[in-house]
Amino acid sequence: MGQARVLFGRYEAVAALRALARRPGWFVRRNFHFGFMQRHYCCVRSEIEIGEYLSLWQQRISAGEGAIPRARWDEYWDDLVSLAIARPEDRAESDPHFTDTNRTSASPRPGCGSGATGRWRKPRRSTTRGAIAAATEERPSTTASRRSP
Repeated sequence: MGQARVLFGRYEAVAALRALARRPGWFVRRNFHFGFMQRHYCCVRSEIEIGEYLSLWQQRISAGEGAIPRARWDEYWDDLVSLAIARPEDRAESDPHFTDTNRTSASPRPGCGSGATGRWRKPRRSTTRGAIAAATEERPSTTASRRSP
């Protein structure tokens, strides 16, 4: 959750993501997943609108959101589904990494991906940091992302 705390704790960075999402030829996508310690587990397919997603995580992180204890997993998952952060069928990816293990907590990791589409012959993707910096440029950042939109 460390990177999310930095991103969502910086009003100007979130404002830049909002502006980038409105800019023709660019995308900003949700990248919510769970982790435990250093490992990345359980990606979900969010359906929440990107502006709502950014606002939600700004609020939750400023309120101190952190690791979810095992006793709250079901309640937390239901909350994510009701907010369109996750879909009920995404739980099948979570259970083998959390519910079916001895792990005592799961760490929500809200993130974003961004990049350019459309105007260029071959779509290019950038990290969030690169895309924010590139938001005022005419062409996309050349920093590659590991995930597609």
